Amino acid sequence: MGLQQHVHGSTHIKGHTLDLLITRSADQFLHSIRIDNSLISDHSLVHFSMKVQRPPNSKVTTSRRNYRKMDINDFQVKLAAKFSDYPFDSNPEILSNFFHATATDVLDDVVPVTTKVIINKVRAPWYTEELLLHRKNLRRLEMKWRNTQLEIDRQIFISVRSEYFRRCDDVKSSYHQRRIQEADSRKLFRIVGELSNANASNTNALPNNIPLTDLPSEFLIYFESKVAKLRNGLLVQQVDSHDILPPHVFTDFHPVTADQVQTVIKRSSTKSCDLDVLPSDIIKKSVNTLTPFLVDFFNCSLRTGIVPTHFKSAIIRPLLKKPDLDKNMLKSYRPVSNLTFFQKFLKELLHSNYIAILPG
Repeated sequence: MGLQQHVHGSTHIKGHTLDLLITRSADQFLHSIRIDNSLISDHSLVHFSMKVQRPPNSKVTTSRRNYRKMDINDFQVKLAAKFSDYPFDSNPEILSNFFHATATDVLDDVVPVTTKVIINKVRAPWYTEELLLHRKNLRRLEMKWRNTQLEIDRQIFISVRSEYFRRCDDVKSSYHQRRIQEADSRKLFRIVGELSNANASNTNALPNNIPLTDLPSEFLIYFESKVAKLRNGLLVQQVDSHDILPPHVFTDFHPVTADQVQTVIKRSSTKSCDLDVLPSDIIKKSVNTLTPFLVDFFNCSLRTGIVPTHFKSAIIRPLLKKPDLDKNMLKSYRPVSNLTFFQKFLKELLHSNYIAILPG
């Protein structure tokens, strides 16, 4: 393969400096090459043009609610008015349907769903909205300088650019410091692996040997067969149910109180699931409005022993068991259930000391 060395010297490309330009001799990658030897230096200044086309950004059409523009006070007032007349003494299924329907109606009134075409860009997890605004201002100043070619505009742009890079470094450092401080030993090893690039393969990567449209059904068939195999293995040895019953039974439940509901909600994680009718941060901000309903709702579920249908659904995400496994093998993946906020809430209540176990 022939290589062509165009020049050995100082080459400037939009502020970057290259010591050597090398391309394949068969490629017409560079053109209009001009060497400037007028500088008093042992290097030459090279002017050239590159035939490079910027790859088009992928665009996706998404429908979502813009919660950043939502008036939280208006939302809470309308939510309180709706929940002031919820069906008392109903079964958990009716209360669950009432909650989802009512919350959706209020959201449609306050922050309706809008459809928007957006550029599909992957943003770093530490990148904040404040940095995004600062970057937009930086681009504006750059365009101004390139249009005016004034030295003062250039100096302003360089100053703001330096400040932007400094802020990025500070925000990124603070983000990872906070992750490390809040992590347990298991998460700490994963974070160190990410920062040291030990996990080079992405655990969220999907198989590329199966068409994307067929992946959901392929994963569904594989995971269902795996569960069926486990169940069949458990049924090999028949055991009398009377021999495995625990010596105690649930005979009474301590009613859930308003203080307990608010305590669990406030200390819960702000992670949300796509199945959540309300984002977790909105639930936390509206905890005082929702508490009376939630107390009756969860007490009704504990009292009747009924788990509503909405609590029996989850989003299954296939994740690689280990980063170094073959991602083209379905057996390399494990199903991970993404639960809703209130599913985890009910689980927290059941694992708390709110349940009294008395001898049977």
